[in-house]
Amino acid sequence: MAVKRDETHQDIAHNKVKIHYFHRSDSYHTTEVSNLPVLEGGQIKNPPTGFFDQIETDI
Repeated sequence: MAVKRDETHQDIAHNKVKIHYFHRSDSYHTTEVSNLPVLEGGQIKNPPTGFFDQIETDI
């Protein structure tokens, strides 16, 4: 993951990375936006249900 190492093998600080998760609310017909904090080492704190499921859908 790039948060751990970039192509020059330099660390990228986890607090310099922002991930915004967009989710459609079917009950209100709106889009909700959540900020997903990135922890040291590149892990995502409390990822929403289904966040990592896209690769399974693509396969």
